[in-house]
Amino acid sequence: RVAALPTPEPVTAVSYSFQQALALSDGGVLSWCPHAQDWQLGQQLQRWLGRAVADAEAARSPLRVEGALLGVRVTSVSAGGAFSIALSDAGETFSWGENGRGQLGHGDTAAVPQPRRVEALHHRFVLAASAGREHALFATDEGRVYACGAGHAGQLGLNSQEDSNLPRLVEALAPHHVTHVSAGSNHSVAVSAAGRAFSWGWNRFGQCGACLLYTSDAADE
Repeated sequence: RVAALPTPEPVTAVSYSFQQALALSDGGVLSWCPHAQDWQLGQQLQRWLGRAVADAEAARSPLRVEGALLGVRVTSVSAGGAFSIALSDAGETFSWGENGRGQLGHGDTAAVPQPRRVEALHHRFVLAASAGREHALFATDEGRVYACGAGHAGQLGLNSQEDSNLPRLVEALAPHHVTHVSAGSNHSVAVSAAGRAFSWGWNRFGQCGACLLYTSDAADE
C-alpha cells in the first residue's frame, strides 16, 4: 500500500537506498534508516545517516542532518550504498558514510560519520550528483562530469578499472555538455544538454543499453 513518509516537515525531494533514506525539507536534509535493527551498532548507523544515533528506534525516525550542513541550503540529495551526497545552492558538494572504495571523494578510504565538504570539488559548481553502490558521479555547471569510488567494472568512465578516492574528470564526455548523471550498482549514465545519452560500466544484462554484453571502462554513446 501507499503510505505517507513519516517526516515532521513538508518534503520537496527524496532519495532511497537499501540502507538509508534522505528527504529534502526547507533547505535541510532529513535522514533515517527504515530497516534499522537493534543488533546494528550505533556507529554504523551514524555513518549511514550522517548524525548521532542512540539506538535503532532513533535511526528509524527522520531527523535533521547538521554538522557541516548547518546553515547550508541544500538543493539536492542522493542516497547510495551506505553513503550519501548533498549539494548546496552555492554548488558545494558534501558527502558522508562508508568509504571503502573512496566513493566519498575525500582522498582516502576512511568512513565519514557526518557531512564533509568535498574539497576536491570546492572550485567547481556542482549542479547534479548521483551516489551509486560504491561510486559517485558529479556534473558541474560547465557540463563536465567527475567520478570517484569503485572502478572494477569501468563504472567511473576513466578508461581504467582502478578505484579513485578523488573525483576525476571523465574525459570521454568532455566534448559534451552534460546536465544529468545517474550512478547505478556498477554502471553509469549521463545525459547531455543536446539530449544525448551516454552509458558505461558493467553491462552483463544489457543495462547500459547496448546489444552486446560487455564491460566498458569509457563512456559510450
